[in-house]
Amino acid sequence: MVLVNWLALGLATFCVAVWLRRRGTSPWLALLVGLYPGFLLGVQRDLTEPLAYALAAAGIIAFDRPGPGALALSSVLFGLSGLARQTTIVFPLCLVLVLVLRRQRLRAAAFGAVSIMPIVAYTAFLDVWLGSIGGGSSFEWLPFEGLVTSREWQAQRQGVVIVAVLVPALLATAAALVLLRRGLRRVELGYLLVNTLLFVVFLSSAPYGDGYTSVGRVSVGVVLAAVFCAPLLRAAGPRVRLAGLAAGVLWMSMLPVITVYGFGG
Repeated sequence: MVLVNWLALGLATFCVAVWLRRRGTSPWLALLVGLYPGFLLGVQRDLTEPLAYALAAAGIIAFDRPGPGALALSSVLFGLSGLARQTTIVFPLCLVLVLVLRRQRLRAAAFGAVSIMPIVAYTAFLDVWLGSIGGGSSFEWLPFEGLVTSREWQAQRQGVVIVAVLVPALLATAAALVLLRRGLRRVELGYLLVNTLLFVVFLSSAPYGDGYTSVGRVSVGVVLAAVFCAPLLRAAGPRVRLAGLAAGVLWMSMLPVITVYGFGG
């Protein structure tokens, strides 16, 4: 599993680098994904996030490729990524909406069936077989309720989460909202907005209670989505670009700490 995760980390970084280069943006920005501490934590602890998000990044690359088989390949990759980690379902959901808006309803239905239904069917099967698969809701009803009501509120622990996860996510989302207000309609902005809402703003108290090692891992999709938005910042104003830069710096702020001390318990 360790080898699989290291390969997945490399694949995710490579896919993002290729995607950025095709859009005239420095591929080195892909290191924000490959070196993001929350992503590295998944490798260290033999978790499924590296494989899941690598498959999701490959699915995005495949979706953008021309050719009759590209959409089918993309849907299969997303289907596998969802089975590895259900949080990646945000990306194919956004792409289904893109196909619907393009009035390609049959393709949208087929794409959604292959990319989304496997994890839905598997979850339903486990629910019937085991009787229950959840330990409570993954989300809260009020913004940041999970942060405020986390079972183990510690100023130092939550301070790290706020600085290294919450603030950069909000900075990147603010930049995305500015671009939307200016009339830019791109699916990459949708990736970022939905991931931030689900996995930062309305995230449940359980991950927040575990601190950075949990919230940083859950928010990998936010970082991945933000890097996909990087090419859109070239036409933005200096304040928007500065917000994106600040977000990147804060996301990476834990890297020197974990390089020296590793991840805590």
